[in-house]
Amino acid sequence: MNLISKKKILVTALGVIALGLHLGMSLWGTDEKGLLIFMHPLAMMLAAVTAIACLTAVLPLRRNAGSDAYGDNFAPSAGAAIGCFALAGGITVTVVSGFGTWARMEQISNVLGILTIPALIAAGLIRFSGKQPRVPVHGLVCLYLMLHTVSHYQIWSSQPQWLNWLFPMAASVLLTLFSYQQAAFDVNLGSRRTQQLTGLTAAFFCIGAIARESSMLYLGGAVWALTNLIPKDDDHAAA
Repeated sequence: MNLISKKKILVTALGVIALGLHLGMSLWGTDEKGLLIFMHPLAMMLAAVTAIACLTAVLPLRRNAGSDAYGDNFAPSAGAAIGCFALAGGITVTVVSGFGTWARMEQISNVLGILTIPALIAAGLIRFSGKQPRVPVHGLVCLYLMLHTVSHYQIWSSQPQWLNWLFPMAASVLLTLFSYQQAAFDVNLGSRRTQQLTGLTAAFFCIGAIARESSMLYLGGAVWALTNLIPKDDDHAAA
């Protein structure tokens, strides 16, 4: 088992722990007014788990000595295809549940989400076959996730409780950055280290964010990020 595989397992386990701590905070970490208790033991544990997950993704820092060309990093993968389909399903649920909103930005986001669904299905078929995708495939995913982040920013910024916005916002931003790297690799301009870093951290925050909002989007995003990570670590690539 190489370094990236070990990191995926650890980050997934830490994400599940963070999800449990989120639920625990909602049940036992609030006062009689429903406000989070400052320095509650569960909140401190969540902060520690988050720090460990971020360090796991970042360390050990190594020079990226291998090729950043698409063909040198992505092989045919049924797991990666399933991840693409999982995110397509998550976006489908999110778009359907978002119909009827009067917010202009969310309307635009939902329309773009509809276009993103077949793009992800195409991406899944391409990953299964091992071919190199065209830029619009992951470019649409990146644009949708970026609009989703922007359209929800006002909601997050109005939340006085950090637990309600930190994980969803971090998950959305990191998924957007990960999708950007996927699009960059489609034209052989991606960065292996950045792709792995954003994918691992996005997966962690997505799993933790399931307890907050857009649960199917973040569940699909976590599966997508974990299954579409470049499987080779830098040591392997440099060998």
